Amino acid sequence: MTAYTATVTLDSPRPGRLGNSPFGVVGGTCNLSNYNSTLAEITGITGLFLPGGKLRVVADGLSSNGYACKWDTTGKAFKAYRSATPLMTTASGSVSHAVGATASDGTMISDAIYTGVVVGPAAPLSEVANDIDIGTFNFIVVGQLG
Repeated sequence: MTAYTATVTLDSPRPGRLGNSPFGVVGGTCNLSNYNSTLAEITGITGLFLPGGKLRVVADGLSSNGYACKWDTTGKAFKAYRSATPLMTTASGSVSHAVGATASDGTMISDAIYTGVVVGPAAPLSEVANDIDIGTFNFIVVGQLG
């Protein structure tokens, strides 16, 4: 089992102060190339702010490899989650309008409008296994400056 490996690339070298408040904001990307349930503090984020101060970190949805990521306040790192079933599925439906050419096998090869029902997650998300490449995702941080 390999250690938790996260590489942070910041949009700016340090947080920008929010007006006259004691808070600053910074954004960037995180490449979580090896996930491990034993988290390692991401000092590339936490080291920018007051130790023990208020810190809010928000990841922006799904990673490049399809995992949901969330900041863990206690572990001071990102946790990754995935459903055992597809996140979105479609129920039965039909093509109601199509415009364009047809391929030699008779299938439409241009725009089509699908009418049907999109079904949400069939199961709750659970933490991923160890030694998984989570991929890259964006984040934004608001924290207390020293």
